[in-house]
Order: sequence, then C-alpha cells, then structure tokens
Amino acid sequence: MKKCIRVFSYCLLALFLVSCFEEVDFGFPKTVELSNEGGETILTGTTVIGHASIRGSGEQESKEYEQGEDASTGTNYFKLDWLKVEYNKNETWLKLTADPNTSGTRRKRTIHMTTGPHYSEITVYQN
Repeated sequence: MKKCIRVFSYCLLALFLVSCFEEVDFGFPKTVELSNEGGETILTGTTVIGHASIRGSGEQESKEYEQGEDASTGTNYFKLDWLKVEYNKNETWLKLTADPNTSGTRRKRTIHMTTGPHYSEITVYQN
C-alpha cells in the first residue's frame, strides 16, 4: 500500500511540474528565415527574457556550444555552431548572428526562452 501511495505521489508531482510551465506569446515571431549569406538580425518582442538557450536539429548538432555574459551591460550570448544569439535580461530584443551557409542544405535551430513559469520558442532556419 505504501508503494502505491508513493507512486501516486510521484505521478502527482510530475503532473504538477509539467503544468507549471505555460507557453505564452513573448511577441517574437515563431519562425525566422535567414539568408545563406549570414549576417545580423534584431528581433523585438513584448516580454523581457529571463533566460534563453538554443537547441540543434538532431543529426547535424555539434557539441560546440558557448555562452557568456557581459556584466556591465547585462547582455548574455550563446552560440551553437553557426548561430549566435544575444539578449539583455532587462530588454525585449534578441540579436541573431548567423555564419554564412556554404553547405547547400537548409539549417535549423530552436531558441527556447523563459520568464518565470512561461516559455516561448523561435525556430530559426537558414537556407
């Protein structure tokens, strides 16, 4: 009986944790298309970003992930392969910097952003 109660409690806890995070609109586009020439793009949203990360697209994913913060400006950055993302925890913008795409294949990354219990995602493509 104790085992049954413990399993039930774990299930309730898992359900509670999953329901704590809600996808909301941060005012950014859901998808962004970048040219194969690379360059910078600035996106403006309506919500301050508390934390952001970047995900690869599985088979093409590299382990070359770097991140950092400029404490004097509050600007954070992270880079995975060909895409660098910068944001300021006190403002509502993202700066995307893409390396040129010379591979001839379409590339994809997903930016995951959170603020408190809310999250939003942007899918970035480069032809």
